[in-house]
Amino acid sequence: MLYLLPRFVAAVVLVNLMGLQLPAEDWPQWRYDAQRSAATPHELPAKLTLAWSRDLPVLRPAWPDQVKMQLDAAYEPIVVGQRFIVGSSFDDSLTAYDTRTGAEVWRFFADAPIRFAPLAWQDKVYFAADDGYLYCLTAENGDLQWRFRGGPSDRKVLGNERLISTWPARGAPVLADGKIYFAAGIWPFMGIFVHAVDATNGTAVWTADGDGSMYIKQPHNTDSFAGVAPQGPLVAIGNQLLIPGGRSVPACYNRTTGEFQYYQLGENGKRGGGSMVAAVDQLLLNGGAAFDLKTEKYLGAISEPFAFAAGQLFESAGSSLKVHDVSSSKVEMVDTVDRKGVKAKTAKWTMRKASEVDSPRFTAMIKAGSRLYGGGEGQVIACSLPRADEEEVAIVWQAEVKGTIAGLIAADDRLFFVTREGQIACFAEPTSEGAPTRHFALESQRSVSDAEAESKAAELLKSAETTEGYALAWGVGSGELIKEVVRQSSLRVIVLEADVAKAHKFRQELRSLGVPGDRLSVIVADPRDASLPPYFASLVVAESLPQFTKEEQAAFVEKTFNVLRPYGGIASLSMSAAEQTACENLVKEAQLPGAEVEVVSDWLRITRAGALPESANWTHEHADAANSRVSKDKRVKAPLGLLWFGGSTNDGILPRHGHGPQPQVVDGRLFIEGVDMLRAMDIYTGRILWNASLPGIGALYNNTAHQPGANASGTNYIATPEGVYVAYRDACLKLDPATGKTIDKFQLPLSPKTKRAPLWGYLNVYEDYLIGGADPVYDPSLVKKPETASKTTSKDSDTVSRSAKDNDNYSASNRLVVMNRKTGKELWSVEARSGFRHNGICIGGGRLYCIDRLSGPQVNKLKRRGENPPHAPRIIVLDLQTGTELWTSENDVFGTWLSYSTEHDMLVEAGRTASDTLSDEPKGMRVYRGKSGQTVWTNKSYSGPAMIHHETILMAGKACSLLTGDMKMREHPLSGESVEWTWSRNYGCNTPMASENLLTFRSGAAGYFDLCNDSGTGNFGGFRSSCTNNLVVAGGILTAPDYTRTCVCSYQNQTSIALVPVDDAEVWTSFGSQTPKQPVRRVGINFGAPGDRKAEDGTLWLEYPSIGGSSPALDISIKPAKVEWYRRHSSQIEGQGLNWVVASGVEGLTSVKVKLGTSAKSPRIYTVRLHFAELNEVLPGERAFSVSMQGKEAIASVDVVRDAEGKNRSVVKEVKGVRVGDDLLIELTPHSASKWPTLLSGIEIQAED
Repeated sequence: MLYLLPRFVAAVVLVNLMGLQLPAEDWPQWRYDAQRSAATPHELPAKLTLAWSRDLPVLRPAWPDQVKMQLDAAYEPIVVGQRFIVGSSFDDSLTAYDTRTGAEVWRFFADAPIRFAPLAWQDKVYFAADDGYLYCLTAENGDLQWRFRGGPSDRKVLGNERLISTWPARGAPVLADGKIYFAAGIWPFMGIFVHAVDATNGTAVWTADGDGSMYIKQPHNTDSFAGVAPQGPLVAIGNQLLIPGGRSVPACYNRTTGEFQYYQLGENGKRGGGSMVAAVDQLLLNGGAAFDLKTEKYLGAISEPFAFAAGQLFESAGSSLKVHDVSSSKVEMVDTVDRKGVKAKTAKWTMRKASEVDSPRFTAMIKAGSRLYGGGEGQVIACSLPRADEEEVAIVWQAEVKGTIAGLIAADDRLFFVTREGQIACFAEPTSEGAPTRHFALESQRSVSDAEAESKAAELLKSAETTEGYALAWGVGSGELIKEVVRQSSLRVIVLEADVAKAHKFRQELRSLGVPGDRLSVIVADPRDASLPPYFASLVVAESLPQFTKEEQAAFVEKTFNVLRPYGGIASLSMSAAEQTACENLVKEAQLPGAEVEVVSDWLRITRAGALPESANWTHEHADAANSRVSKDKRVKAPLGLLWFGGSTNDGILPRHGHGPQPQVVDGRLFIEGVDMLRAMDIYTGRILWNASLPGIGALYNNTAHQPGANASGTNYIATPEGVYVAYRDACLKLDPATGKTIDKFQLPLSPKTKRAPLWGYLNVYEDYLIGGADPVYDPSLVKKPETASKTTSKDSDTVSRSAKDNDNYSASNRLVVMNRKTGKELWSVEARSGFRHNGICIGGGRLYCIDRLSGPQVNKLKRRGENPPHAPRIIVLDLQTGTELWTSENDVFGTWLSYSTEHDMLVEAGRTASDTLSDEPKGMRVYRGKSGQTVWTNKSYSGPAMIHHETILMAGKACSLLTGDMKMREHPLSGESVEWTWSRNYGCNTPMASENLLTFRSGAAGYFDLCNDSGTGNFGGFRSSCTNNLVVAGGILTAPDYTRTCVCSYQNQTSIALVPVDDAEVWTSFGSQTPKQPVRRVGINFGAPGDRKAEDGTLWLEYPSIGGSSPALDISIKPAKVEWYRRHSSQIEGQGLNWVVASGVEGLTSVKVKLGTSAKSPRIYTVRLHFAELNEVLPGERAFSVSMQGKEAIASVDVVRDAEGKNRSVVKEVKGVRVGDDLLIELTPHSASKWPTLLSGIEIQAED
């Protein structure tokens, strides 16, 4: 993890410096100290005048839509000696300025944005960046001393529209007792890495990396595999280390050992949260709230900004300034009376208020000596500390500033401020000479165009047929071509340059030109070693390449092809004729799918044409016109890892409880609906492609009333490669998928009754047919009043109380019209007797299938009048081409849902009982022959929606055979006996959707079930999926556009994200509680693991102790009762065996007894394998023990570090012929000379018969 680099690299010294002194008046960390007090004991001069100011580029935060995560929206400097040091996410630099003059002293560039404040200690400066590293520089000249990688590798992803580490170091460093603490990774399912590092030499003191998949309470108090998502400056207080948790409350670790202590995510699901964390006495302050530091129990509200010192907390609360006595903080039980008049004892937090005075509104505040300094819009002031006898703050100094104060620092006898608009400035004591104020304007030079580069860039962009997206440059080259590509396009260009000095020079040039890093950035990396995400580059360019061996050239060609975006990504590589021939042959030999090669002059052009192999689109609300609700995508399978995150927010998207239509994916574009627009996103980068303005398009779903929404109405748009069809008011618009522009418009025939164009209700597209539903069920009052219950009146009904579950708007249409979707010509139409239920319409086999019935609210309305429905519900089947009725059935038609199997020509009738659906949704399922209508089977207990997965119907929690209706069975992984196939989920209000290899749904956090390996329910911890299912498997990836607008639950991240198969990603699941009745044939016991996991050979590994959800009950007992459990991230393990098994384990175990369902009368012979790995600094011979099985010595000596040939390496010991009667007994006995206790990670048990 430690990387030492030459001192001369990546820094430039602009002036000669004397040896740097670090006086006591420094401001060495963010908010001054490790507790983040924002208070220094040192006085500033009584009078201050502006000494210098400097304009810097305005910063764009990583999360512009997250109000509690705005620390990187403005510069966050520190002061050490006479150096004002500040990081930048604009150009990925750390810069030192002279505190006296404002002149630049040195500048250092990282490989990704620097989002949080650095810190200084002795003669060093430390900072963390999105490239995943903690850096150590000399404070004097910015030379790099060492850097420490926070994550397990240098694998890159697109994050917040930048190419960064998969594990960005956003747990910003804090210094305490000569150690630097920081954290890397913001996605728990990818692993979270918390480190303590020796500040003197950069060696690891401890690393905690096993807590990313803890089975913990989420908001809504439901369990999921997840952990903290470090984002913000860490806090050290006493022996506690607080780690900001993104949008959630912070987690707490033991600062000495790295042991996890608490993370009350579920309990504080709607309290606190954000990047700003501080701690004083027994208070934890975060996100406008105070918590108990020991337990993270919520106490009450605390306004920001605040500062604390000497037992006092200074709180700026609007137009008042409060002073609290921190030591008086206490919780006591008081008598209360609730709304129903019931008396109760309630915990109440109090803290004595020493004073409260009127004050200006502050956006930043610090304490320096005996004064408070506050800043707001257009001003900065100093005031004396408020007294109890004062009514308003006593201002002793003030000054006008341009902009709004974002931060203040008191150091070097000066007051420094930062504004939201990007200005940094310094106030100092006036000099007798009256020195003039020095101002440094924003540096921005004009680039001089190079004619040759201009021409080449134009040619490249023309061949790429795009001017947007991401481009990758292999090397700086001349630099001119890259700058021209940026100038002539909107491409975000990423340069990988192996030459450190060349990279630094180009970065300095870009800075002088004012080019932001999100348009053009440089990463120091050799193309041979770079670990890049797939599919992100619309254009790859190389002016020159290093000399490759044949093997290196083959790998380079594949790497270049791998980063190209499907559907037309182009690589243009400048090469000699011989190199072109060699590369062309390599492409052919590699048989890269979709690769097209051509030579254009001295450029070799490689194009990635078409879709990814085995990928598929999701084109309708339920995957296809047949309502199968199963993606045909075979490429996406577990384990999945991060591809990109960020980029698009939920601004303008429909609210989650309105249950808008599901996103759809066609040819690499994802379409999602907003309140007044339809949006297209690139699934491979998260980039917004276009927003088509359609005022009121989402009105039906624009409320938070837990209404059925599209669960009843179906979708109002359908995406195809040729066009996106949108039912909009009384027409169907056809939008260009590439631009969002309207290219056609269709209208239904005039209504026979009103002689006007009817509202367009139902919508479907199949082959050359466009199917529209005219005159849908519609009560406008239900749109006007989005509350959970409202009084509604219509001209033909009584005034009644209508709940959200009775909102049947657009759930049915009274007439279906089939049109030619190219010409709009009407082919035929059919009138409903009652109403064609939208979820009960599907297409397949050349037929249109419909359920014709009234909704529950309509039936209830008739019943209130004493009337019955005039017609029985029916299924009617029509020839799609002619409209001829093929068959119909009124025989006990109960359903509201139809789906069709193209493979087997079968029609499934069902309901879809769930929360947020219409109240009339029934249980039951029936299958018909599609052609004849013959009933194949009926089951009244099954519940839809029916997800048709080849010969299987997937349902809520179980599955059945499409062909027979019999329950789907599985071979129990422990015993081999046949048991019912089940799956489970925790809390989640969306409807599952399926693909060839996965079920996706909400289960607390985002959840999935691995259909391919039948391994149980897992989570993508760190975010929640929407109430409308937004976990869409299509296009060869899993895309989750942010569909959670209006959600106030503090999940760690709230953003769009995409996942892709990653072989080494960790997978932990809850298999379910099915316990075998027959003896165990095969099982694994994984000590200290967070959950279950099924290995590729079919062995189900059960965690012990069982903490990760429900698992098959296996009787296991250990001695002694008190042992030491540990867990690391599996990426740290090498060697033979299963790295995820040996990443956890138990120390001090003397015996383990396992009951396998055998007996003394019916024994069984097993092979037993023991799994080990040494994770501590242990020498050979220091941890040695013997192993006995069934009372007999089985292994004379286990010396893990010796046997595995090193630390963090797995080793497996196998014992055959173990006879097991009543139980399996394994005993571990330390050798007499052993200094360490026994160790065991896993036991694998397999019957030999």
